[in-house]
Amino acid sequence: MFSKIIFAQRLKTLRKSRKCTQLTLANLLGITRTQISDLENGKTSTSIERLCMLADYFDVSIDYLVGRTDFPIVLKEEMIELYSPEEMKMIEEYRKPKEME
Repeated sequence: MFSKIIFAQRLKTLRKSRKCTQLTLANLLGITRTQISDLENGKTSTSIERLCMLADYFDVSIDYLVGRTDFPIVLKEEMIELYSPEEMKMIEEYRKPKEME
């Protein structure tokens, strides 16, 4: 289920971790800085196209952005084959964002 609150928190955290301004992110998405602020404050949501752009920019999964998983890393096929399900669970737990604990 989509959570505007989780999306807002994660967007803001990711943006700040990249030392990216709201204006820079707005320019990337073709929207205004005010719209970025509204996204980060949970006042609005965004299109699937922009969601994909954000996931690509921050190198995280869409599921992570919208709160469907706490595992931010996009797993490539060759990565999945290297680890057992138990190891993947350990990696997921290790990489869980601090705000989610």
